[in-house]
Formats: sequence, structure tokens, C-alpha cells
Amino acid sequence: VELGKQWYQRRVRDTHGTAFVEWGGTDKNSDVIVILTKSGTPASESTLYISTDYGKSFTQKEIDVNGDTATLDYIYQSPSNHQAFMLNDMSHKALVVTVDECRTWQVYTTAFTPSTITHHPSIENLLVAHDLTANKFYISQDFGRSFSPMLQGFAVVNFYWGSSKLFDAEHTIFAVVANGDGKYTIYESDDFFATKRVIDDDCHEFAVIDDIYFYVKKSTHLDHGEGDRDLFISFDRTTAVRAKFPSIMIDNPTTEFYIADAGNGQVFVVVSHRNNVTNLYVSEHKSGNMLLSLERVLFTNAASRDSLSWMEGLEPFADFSAVQGLPGVFIASQLDSGTVGHRRIHTVMTYNKGGTWQYVQPPKYDKDGYPTECFLPNCALHISLQFGVNYPGARHTPMLTRANAPGLIIATGNLGSSHSTRTDVFISSDGGVEWDEALHGDYHYQILDHGGLAVAAPKGELTQQIWFTHDEGRAWYNHTISDDLVTIYGLITEPGEITSIVNVYAIVQGGMEWVIYTIDFKDFMGSRCTADEFTTWSIRDELKNTECVLGVDTMYERKKPTAHCYIGSDYQRFISNNSCPCQATDFECDFMYWRESAGDPCTLLEGIQESWQIPPDCKPGKMYNKTQGYVKIEGDVCSGGEETIFSPKLTNCPDLKLNVSIGASAQAVEVGSQVTFTAISDSFLDDVYFLWYISDNSSYSGSGDDGRVFTTTFNSAGTFVITLTANNGAGPVIAMTTVQVDRQLADLILQFEPVDPAVGEGVIFLISNRNQDVGFDETNQVAYRWTINGNDTVPSNLPIYMTAFEAAGPVTVTVEVSNAISSLSLTANFVVNDLKVREAQTIPVSSSSIEIVWSPPSLRPGVIFSYTVKYRQSGSPADWHKVNVAAYNDILPTSYTANGLDPGTSYDFIVSSTSTGRTVSEDSDVYSGTTLQMNSLDPATSVSTAVTGKTVLISWTKPTGTVSDFVVEYWMSDRFNKILSQSVSSSSSHYTLGDLTPGATYTVRIKTDYAGGVSYSDPVSFKVEGIDLQPVRGIEGFAVSSTSIKIIWNAPSVPVDGYNVYNATTNDLIAAPTVTEVTVDRLQPATDYHFQVQAHTATTKGVMSAPFTVTTDVGVPGPVEKLDCLNKNGKAVLTWHPPTRSNGPISKYMIEYYDPTLSGIPESVPGTQTSLTLDGLKMFTKYAFSVSVQGSLYLSQQSTTTCILESIAGVPGPPLGVYVTMRHIASLELSWRAPLVDPSLDQDLGPVTYEVSYGLSDGDSRIGTSYVVKTDQTSITLTDNIVPSTEYGITVAAVNSKGKGASSDPVIAVTLTPPIGSQEYSFTFLAADVAKVSDEDFANGLKEKIVQLTKCNRERLYSGGITHKDKSDTKLSVWIAPRETPDDKVEPATESVVQILDKSIRDNQFTVGTSQAISGGVDHMAVKSESHHDVAEIVIPGICGLLVVVLVAGLLYYRNRYQQLLRRYSFRSRYANDDNDDVNMIECADDDQQGISSSDLGRGALSISSENPAQRPGGIRNFFERFNYTAVDQNDPDEQLEDDEEHLLPL
Repeated sequence: VELGKQWYQRRVRDTHGTAFVEWGGTDKNSDVIVILTKSGTPASESTLYISTDYGKSFTQKEIDVNGDTATLDYIYQSPSNHQAFMLNDMSHKALVVTVDECRTWQVYTTAFTPSTITHHPSIENLLVAHDLTANKFYISQDFGRSFSPMLQGFAVVNFYWGSSKLFDAEHTIFAVVANGDGKYTIYESDDFFATKRVIDDDCHEFAVIDDIYFYVKKSTHLDHGEGDRDLFISFDRTTAVRAKFPSIMIDNPTTEFYIADAGNGQVFVVVSHRNNVTNLYVSEHKSGNMLLSLERVLFTNAASRDSLSWMEGLEPFADFSAVQGLPGVFIASQLDSGTVGHRRIHTVMTYNKGGTWQYVQPPKYDKDGYPTECFLPNCALHISLQFGVNYPGARHTPMLTRANAPGLIIATGNLGSSHSTRTDVFISSDGGVEWDEALHGDYHYQILDHGGLAVAAPKGELTQQIWFTHDEGRAWYNHTISDDLVTIYGLITEPGEITSIVNVYAIVQGGMEWVIYTIDFKDFMGSRCTADEFTTWSIRDELKNTECVLGVDTMYERKKPTAHCYIGSDYQRFISNNSCPCQATDFECDFMYWRESAGDPCTLLEGIQESWQIPPDCKPGKMYNKTQGYVKIEGDVCSGGEETIFSPKLTNCPDLKLNVSIGASAQAVEVGSQVTFTAISDSFLDDVYFLWYISDNSSYSGSGDDGRVFTTTFNSAGTFVITLTANNGAGPVIAMTTVQVDRQLADLILQFEPVDPAVGEGVIFLISNRNQDVGFDETNQVAYRWTINGNDTVPSNLPIYMTAFEAAGPVTVTVEVSNAISSLSLTANFVVNDLKVREAQTIPVSSSSIEIVWSPPSLRPGVIFSYTVKYRQSGSPADWHKVNVAAYNDILPTSYTANGLDPGTSYDFIVSSTSTGRTVSEDSDVYSGTTLQMNSLDPATSVSTAVTGKTVLISWTKPTGTVSDFVVEYWMSDRFNKILSQSVSSSSSHYTLGDLTPGATYTVRIKTDYAGGVSYSDPVSFKVEGIDLQPVRGIEGFAVSSTSIKIIWNAPSVPVDGYNVYNATTNDLIAAPTVTEVTVDRLQPATDYHFQVQAHTATTKGVMSAPFTVTTDVGVPGPVEKLDCLNKNGKAVLTWHPPTRSNGPISKYMIEYYDPTLSGIPESVPGTQTSLTLDGLKMFTKYAFSVSVQGSLYLSQQSTTTCILESIAGVPGPPLGVYVTMRHIASLELSWRAPLVDPSLDQDLGPVTYEVSYGLSDGDSRIGTSYVVKTDQTSITLTDNIVPSTEYGITVAAVNSKGKGASSDPVIAVTLTPPIGSQEYSFTFLAADVAKVSDEDFANGLKEKIVQLTKCNRERLYSGGITHKDKSDTKLSVWIAPRETPDDKVEPATESVVQILDKSIRDNQFTVGTSQAISGGVDHMAVKSESHHDVAEIVIPGICGLLVVVLVAGLLYYRNRYQQLLRRYSFRSRYANDDNDDVNMIECADDDQQGISSSDLGRGALSISSENPAQRPGGIRNFFERFNYTAVDQNDPDEQLEDDEEHLLPL
């Protein structure tokens, strides 16, 4: 229809991504409109437009700030003076102010960045500015001329104005101050914080909504965890009550709260419990009792640990909305009780403030008049609320209701068993009792003229028209607003919906500029409505059983739907209220009661006893009001009727028998821990006296809640018995429990003695604390499990274990130590030594004696008790001579001299040892020696020794013969050693030996050499002075930490003064302890250190021990070095260097990335790998990656870098904004933009062509055959292999000389469905003729020509679009629907139309404009026999034939009607791709995101924005919408629905 002259079009040459709109004026007749457009936050550039003729024209206004043009960020309108506006300029730190409706302006500079402004709701000049850069708040009392800091020195994170309506002084402010520990202190002040009152100093969140304030604290309830929270509510500003939820939820504590609605002393709150349980509760009047209203209400929070990637950046929201204008009416989304992640969403509705909920009644017929076949309860209407706005697969327009249009609801939704992304527009004029389908697909919509008008515009597709209705949706009319195709982004009207004017904001196809259409419907609506054109309406008339809403029958005056008139902005609606008698619907379930569904009785929650409600002072003989399970709904004013049925009844107090048990917050705790004990009973405990007694002699007592819970701290270890005596006057009952209190097992060591045991020797193992002053088994409740070499496990309750080892070799002893709260494992590794003598030698002493000397086994002193020496002549079968060599004066010899032997004879010797445990070793090897020959030569005689220190003077008497020389032979006679010799001149009779071993015993003899032989003197023994300090034994080293080592050893058998510990690598002295242990600090983690230990006296240094190695524990690895992201051969490669200090072995590198769209990138790579090729990255997209080092125990800090995949090889990126611009029955029109080129790369892609791939689609992916067409344009019409009613998946890729680039994301499109029984007629024209005009104009001209020739109704013709196109020919098709009735004498039959067209083309008479059809004919027929009209045109003789026809027609009709319904509810709205809607908008501006969102900018502010609204810090989120319209469109992440076949929304 045409609307007359009252509409205007303005093209705004403005490419900013955000527009804010405000209406001015002190009354409803102001003509001032202010628009601010901007880019970025803070704004990088902005433009201010002012209209003084209600949008017919706009003037651009420039504001000067200190010689520079202002860059304005937001418009703030004073709520108490609508002529006053304030705009903030963050870049210039300035405020731009007008108080006279934009006639004059002032600029005030500030000393801070005015990020946001919040006006006082009623005091014009009072406001608060927030500097987000410094997180500081400033107060102004002169409308921005001057400011003073608020709570200077405090970390203020948020504030709220008080409510002066009931409780607060005029200047009251609530401030939220951070404590620094993640919690907040709440201050209240009415003198700008000259003085202040603390409301709470330990809360997590705070908010003021209406006259109620809320805050959240950590839960103190028994068994509640660290993340559990309690909600406190203050209805009167004096006290705050803890919200009490039904006790069934004690086992599922509250973790998060969302205030869905608040006011008039009552609160709707959505509560998240553990285990993904989210319920809606409503409070009893001004009390903390919360009544369960709706289970499993839909609630999402991006900050929760179970959140999905698409929620990122969203404010928390609940799918719960009030129907404005109808008190007590709400609509909500409920999840079914299925598996989390696969639950379906249903819409439910209440007419009694949440007392009962019911499904939404579906319409009986669709907009085309077909039955919907949708019946409750299996099929219902499901309405898109906030979830449908935010979910990436939906992005729907939210439900629209207004207080000035009572009963009128416009909503996007679907019919079915649950929510779906395929939606249409539905309308109700009776408050949601009945609904009609209004429009197919997704639309913007707006209410005008007090509900007398509604306007809608297609969303997410190109259009030239808007739609409107003036009869509450009974009929819809379209109006062409543009000759160009435009994308509409918003419909806006002045707040209050009282005018007949709407502003349409759009962007022309291919353009980057806003177009604003202002449309006034007054001319179309005619005259103003008279009294006769109004009627009265009540929702009670619509509801069944004559139900009232909240006990009142409210009559509203409304325009009659049939009246063709406008209401006018100054209309005052007549409303009358009449009270009603009480009915069941006036009551909801009382505290602790619940009903499964509407109409069911209220019953006690599972596990709750009726005794919960008995008052504490209810004694036998008295009476109390016993609830019937119902309570009157808050605000319900009914009286009489069935009130007595649902009201509490006087009941006798029972004689309660107490039954009590004890609940403990823990049964085993660490010393110093608190344990809370609670008396648990199914009886009422408020009047019970409790006495608690603990076996450490502490006690506690109290009555009711004061005594029911007892908390104490256990400061010592032990097993404690807790006894509870409870008495309610009927006698005491006793309950008991125990608590085990222990210390954490730590710093324990496993020691054993001896550290180098021998075979058969007893070994004692002992567990002790490194800190000898602290015990670890104070309760005698520690358990031990000993394991040797991984074999048999020996349990024990002692920290000591004794055993002996029967075989030599390495041994590992492990003990598992555990107590009630902890456990650890200790290990000892050592070697069991054997007793065998392995080194010995024989020394011929004379012609009749041989000395055998051996080295003792490698054991500490005292292990060997004695030796056995066996000898006999070599080769003799005679028995061995056995000699026992025992200790003498505590010295055990290691030599023996056999005497009485034959001269010059060989003898064999064997040595064995016996331990102190009487274990006998195996025999040594056989050692042989030969006695000296007897001769007549004289030996040296009178051999003597004189020892001085470590030297000895040896003297002898010379023989009388001629001596060649003397040889002094000597050896250690108490240990294994070689014979040493020194030649001496024949003239000498003495010799001095030096550098002897202190404390050693030597044997010496003199060998005399003659010319004819030799002779030997008798041997003489002597002992060297001093102490023989051998190497220390039993050395053991172990790591104490990653930077320290402890070394322990055994003291030697002789007294020493101390020890020296050396670095065996550098020979540096590390420590000089006087005890047998030392701790070495300041070492590097996971490093081998080599040590030696030496004992010493004041005068003597002992022999150095053999070097030994100890390794420090591993430490925290350092971060990776030089993390970078490189582009190699068109792929991104993440590279890094190992850390400078790994502090241990590197097991792997952990990879973390921050984009949910990526997949296939591993979470880790091996520790030997220092690079990773990243697949799946999009061109020119910024990704963040972090790499950390995983050691054997610890994880390093993260190192982070960014990756941007660049087309180094010059291959183009994916085309942008791929979008289906028009659907036809047999063709699809597509457009896109060229690939993005990064200017920083100085790229030149050269000539670019495009490959368009398409094929049948299943959900979001193509299946079957894929077709490819090529073009050098950025648009195309797909014709080949395109058939009706079919879903296609389409991608576009760019190609240049370097190759083919990545494809765009798939676009899903569904071709249109031709009418049942229609025929397709195809026309062929010369391509050059068709190209003279647009395809759409040519198609319209084609239909006009058909109407002109055939006289058929134009409504029967449906454009099939271009079905084929090449350089020479263009083929177009038109589908011809059958006649409405077969006997229509005026309307030609389809066959007649075809015949006329065939003849016209044969005669070359068919021309469209100047284009002549060169051929034509019928191509297809759509599903024959779909309609009874077609069947009725067939004549079959005879009654039998007629019956057959009727039967077949009926079956085919219902079969195909079913298929048609399936198509409608399975494929509708699938052709629009929300991803591309967003991209198209994004590219119109410089900002990152596009869409429409509301922002709290004052009276009726609306933001058409490419940016997300700023998030306010702190506070509990509420769901109040003050403005006309809210629809946030964001870039859709690559999210897939869980059930793509049905497009059902999962959660």
C-alpha cells in the first residue's frame, strides 16, 4: 500500500559503525532528535547530527574542544530534564553539554578521562563520572562544570544511587570497594562520603534494584564448598536476611544468583546449584524464604567453568521476561530433564506470578490458512527470548511487549516439541492466550501508537519493503520504502510507543552509508479515533475457568481491531480494576513444597518431613497454623471464594520424639584445622538444648540454632570422641562420632644401620623426622608397609624393622607410610657385602717359615670376628693344617706366619673369615709360597729398630765373610701390601726408612748378598707412631631439595677431631664439620655433584674417600626462549628455543591457544621438538599461542606470542561477506566482496577470478555431487542443477596467478517451493536484451506480459528466476499455479495459459520491453495431484471411477500436505546465513563487530552499534529492558548445533 506523503528518506554519508539516538523535549511534542555516530571506544572519530523537525532533516554539528574537533563517545540525557544532554569526549578529556535542546552548547574539560556518566534519577545537576583508565569515580553537583573524587584512596569498582521513594535520603550513594582479596566492602553515604556506613565488608557481589539491595557472601553452611555462595536481601535497608532455599537443595548448594525481577517487596531469583542445576525461585513477601517456582530455567554465564565458547563476552542472562502491561504474566525458557549438553529448550508461561507454568498454546492455522497440526502437549509454540538473541545459530529478534500496549505480544518462535533455529514471527493480542502466525522468517518489529500499529522489516536479507498491521495482526500490508535493495538494521520509535512514526535504519546494497527512512502512518490511518472506535478488554475474558490475574479483573481500553484510525500521542488509557473471589490459581506452593506441573497439587519436597513447620514454642496442648502446602501469591488481592481451602489450618502441637545424629564437616583433619559439627534430625530443633563434649575436655552448649552447630579447632593430634546430648524437654538423647586429627607426613627419612651390611648381618631400619623435635606418630595411628626388592610386603604399626640378608648384592627397601590424612613413600638403596677374603700374598720368611698376609673384606671394622688359615705342601693330599686367627687386645691380625716348614719347599695357603654373627665366608683363592734354601753363608745378626715419628732406624751386625751388599726388605705385617726393598752398601750396618704409615706394624729383615749366594736375617717387627686414618666408610648422600644436598657417614674406629668435605671436581674445600653429616646449599636443580670426605686429627689427615655423586632434585623449568611465529610456505610455524635452565629433564612442551574455532592442534609436543606447524589458521587473523615447559614434576611459566597467517606466496585469502541476495524457485543469486589484503605486506594479488562451488546440503556441509562455476565478478546467479525446494551448500574461493586460495565459510540456501500442482514455463531471450535491465525488473516485466496475453491472475505467477545464462542466451522460468476452483469461468486454466504462450512465441509476438522471446515451453510440473483442484479437472466416467478419484485425491492430498509441513518446519529460514549478515555489517565500518544493542543512555536511548555495550564492573546482573529494542548481532563463531537435522537448540 502507499502511505501518502508522510514518509521521508535521508542518505547519511556516514560510515561509522555505531549510532546512538535520543529524543529531546520536556513533553511528548518535541521535534528534536539527536544522533551520534562514532567508530571505536574511545572514539577515533565521530559525527553529531541534530534534527529539529522530528527527523525530516538533520544538521551536522561540530564541537570545538581546545582548538580541535571533539571526538564524542556517548550521549547521556538527563532523566529529570529531557532538554539536557551530556556527551563525553574521552580522547580530549572533556564533556560537551546542552541544557536547552541543542540550541547552545558548553564544553567542560576534566582532569580525568570521563569514560562513563551516570545521572542521578531525580536531581538534574547531580552525576557521577567513572574514569575506566584509572578506575576512579568523581562526583559533580553542577552538571559537569566541576568534579571532586569519590572515596579517594579506596579501590571503588562500582556504585549505585539510592532509592528516594521509600528508604533513602536524596543523596544516598552505595559504593562497592575492593578489599584486595577478591571480596568487597559496601559503603552507604548520604553526604558524598564525608561520613559512611559499612553494610558488609566481606561480600562477593552487590546490587541495588528498585528498593531492594542484594549482596552475595561465601556460604558458611555445613558441607558447602569454596565456590558455594549465600544470597542476602534487604527489603527495608535496616536488616539483610539470608535467602533460604528449600532444604532439599542443601545437598546441592547455591553457587550463583541472577536477579530476574524485583520490586514491591518480592524477588524472582535464578539460582545455579552444583551439577548444572538452575532453578527459578520467588520470595515470600519481604522474607528470605524462597519458593521454588520453575525447575531447570535456562540461565547462562560466560564466566562459569561449563560455559561454551559462543558465550564469551556476553553478560549473564536468564531466559525470563515479563509481559509488560500485564502484571504477574511472565514467559520463560525451561530445559528438559535430559543429559546436560543435549537438553532441549521449551517455552512456558505463567499468569499468576510463577505460581503455575504452562506451555504456550500454538496457533491452529498458519498464515496461509493451512492447519498447523500442532497440539499440546507434544507440540507447542516456543518463543525466542534472550538465548535466541545471543545463540550463534539463531540471532533472533527478542519478544516485544510494551506497557502502553497491554495484551499485544510480538515474538519470533517456532512450532514443535522444542526450540529451533528455524523461526517465524507470531503475534498475540490477548496476552499470549492465543497466537497467530504473522510472517515467515526472521524480522525486526516495533509497536506504535499505543499498540494500534505494529511494523516489521525483514532481518538479514535484502529488501525494498516494510510490513505493518493496524488490526492486531489479522492482516499485514507491505510498503515499498526504497527503489534500491537495502539491508535493514533497526526499527526505532520514540520511547513509550505513543506516536505513529517509525524510523528505519538501513544500508543500501553494496554501499557503506546509512540510509534513514522516517515514516508517519497518520495519513494511512486516517482520522483520530473516536470514542466509538474503542472497546474494553480483559485477559480474564481470554483465560479458561473465568480466572483472574492476581485476584483482580483488570479492564483495559483498547482500539477496536476493525477501527481504521490513529490513537494519538496524548491518549490516556482507561483502566478499571475489580477484585475477584480466590481460586486455586491465586496460590502458589509454600516453602518446602512443589508441584510437577500446572494443575497438580503442591506436595512436600522429597526427603522433607512435615515437622519442619512446627514452631519452636509448639508444646503439647497448644495449636499452630499448619500449612496446606499453599501460600497466596505476593500481590494477589483476591478474597473469599476458595481461600479457606488453601489457607493454613489450626492444628494441635504433636508430642515430638527427638531423633538426633551428628554431621561433621570432616572425619579426619590436620592439626590446627576447624571442624564444624551439626545436629541432624527430622524433628524440629528450635527449642532443643544441646550439650557438646569432646574427649579433650572441651565443651559447648546452647539452644536452638545457637547450639545446633558447634565449631572447634583441634590443635593436637589424636583420636577425639565427640558426644552430643540433646534435650527437648521430653528427655535427653545421645549421639556420638569420632574425628581423627593428624599431622601431614613430611620431612621423614629412612635410616638403617649398618649402612654397608654384610651377608648374615642384622640390619635395623628406622623412620624418623629430619626435625628431631617434631614427632610424626603422636596418635599411634600411622601404618607401615615394608617391601624388599619389590617382593613380599610386610605390614607393621611400628616405624622400625629388622632383618638380615643371606645373599650379597644390591638391595632396595621401600616403606609406605600413611596416616588418616596423608601418605608418602620412603626408599633406601644399598649393597650387602660378602665376607670372602679376595687379596692375599705369601712372604718366605726363612727356610722353615712362610708368612701369609691378606687384605680384609671391604667392611667396616668390627664385622669380622676371626679368620681361619689353612695350609699344606703344594700337591699333597694330606689334610690341611688349620689355624684360627683371633683378635688380641681388640686388634684382629690380618697375617699369619707358618713355622716348622721344610726348606726350599712350596706350600699352599687358604684364608676364610667368620663374622660376628658367626657366618663363615667361602674360602679364598689358593695362594702359594716357597721356603728359603738352607746354606752355609752367615746372615746379618742383631737386627734392631728405633722408631721416631714416621721413620725408623734399622741397625744390624755384619757377618765375617766378604759381602757384596745388603738389602733391607720390609712390609706391613698387619695388612695386605707388597714387599719393599732398599739396597745398602756392604760397608754400612744401618739404614733409615721414612714416610711410613702412622700406626702401621711393619716387618723387616736384612738380606746379605755374597758372590756365591745370599742369606737372610731373622725378621723383626715394629709399629709406627701415630694413628692410621683410613677412608671414612658408610658415606650416603641424598637430595633435600632442588638446591640442597645432605651427606652423612660413619665415624672411623679411632678418635678424630673433624672432617673435610671437598668438591671432587675442583678439589675446593666445601665444609669442615665436626660431626658426621653436612648440608650443602645454593646448588642448581637436577645437577650431579661429586664429593670426597676426609677424616683428620690435629696433626694427621686421613686417607681421602673415593669420590661419590649426589644429584639435586628437579626444579621448576625456566620458560622457553625466543618464542616466535613464522610464516613458511604459506603456513604458520610456531618456533622456540629450550629454556636457559631446564632444571631437570624436559618431558614435553605444552601448547595452549585461545580460539575455540581452531581444532587439530596438539596440546603438547615431545621435549625434543622445538617447533610446530599450525594448521587451520585463517588468513590475516590474529591468534594467541602460549608454550610452557613440562618437566618431570613441574610446569614452567607460559610464554605467549601471536600468529597471523599471511599469504606470503601471494595466494588470495577467502572472499568476504558471501551472501545469498535473492532466492528463486530454480536459481540462487549470490554476492561477495574481494579477499582482504593486508596493507602491511604491500601485496598485489593481481587479477582475481572466483570459483563458486555448490551442491546438495545436509545441515552445514555439502553432500553428493559438487558443481563449480567460475566468474570474474563478485556476484553470480546459480542456475544449472538448481531445483525447487532444495537446500544447497555454497562456498566461494578466489584464484589468481599464484593459485587458488582458501574457500569461504559455507552458505546454506534453500530454493523456493512452487505451489502445488503448478507448471514451470521456460522462456529463452537473447542475453544482450536481458542485460539491458536488472534481472528482477525483467522478471517482473515477464509476468506482466503473461498477464497481458493470457488474462490470468498475476497472483498465480511465481518467478523461477534465471535458470540458465551464457554469452548468447538467457533462460528464465515462471511457475503457473492452478486455478482456485476448477469451474472458474473467468480465470483461464493452466493448459489454456500454456497454449497462449506457445502460440505467442511461435508467432514471434512475445516481447518484454524490447526483448523478444526466441523460444519457450513447459519444463516441469510441481508434484502432480497435490490439490483437489487438479483432480477435479479430470473426468472419469462412471461412479466407480469417481470414487477411485476421490480416494486417491484424498490420500495424495494428506500425504503431500504432510510433506509440505515437513518442508515448512524443516527448511524455513535456512537460506539466510547469519554469519554473513554480520560480516556485511562489519565491512560497512571500521569496528570489529556489528549489530543492534541497547545501552543505558537515558530516556529511550537506542544504540545501533557495531560494538558490545561496556560491561559494568561488579554487581548482580538483572534483566530489565528499559528501551525500545534490544538485538545484539555479533560475529558468529564456528559453532555447530548438536542436532542439525532438526535444528533444535541444545544446552
